[in-house]
Amino acid sequence: MFTKKERCIFRYFDGQKKRGMDPLEADIAMESSKFDWEANVLGMQLGEGPTAIATIAEIRRIFGLKEYDAETEAGLTSSEVLDVLADFGAWKETVKNFFVPPQTSPQSTVDNPPTIENGTDSTSTSQDKSTEIH
Repeated sequence: MFTKKERCIFRYFDGQKKRGMDPLEADIAMESSKFDWEANVLGMQLGEGPTAIATIAEIRRIFGLKEYDAETEAGLTSSEVLDVLADFGAWKETVKNFFVPPQTSPQSTVDNPPTIENGTDSTSTSQDKSTEIH
């Protein structure tokens, strides 16, 4: 039996309660959505309104987040939705740093690794001739 911490469940506030999600399921949903996350997040940073709307809608879908309701104050604002995505990314980095994968390949048997000379790899074939020392 795994403890709550060992299960590595991503936990976040959905606007009403704390909720957990299998991070692999979130990654699968993000990958299978065919949504260009990098371009859309960049578009949002550049102030592109339609891109922001599409990105927020996709995050809401993946994480099951409801829109903010002013009367009940349930749900999340658009800014809070973006925070969930940012928290997910930060959480994945933190978890990744806690686990060191086991070594699956043998140590390198290279006897003479390349040396660095004049800021270039000595095995490079495209050295700048003007910087060679004679």
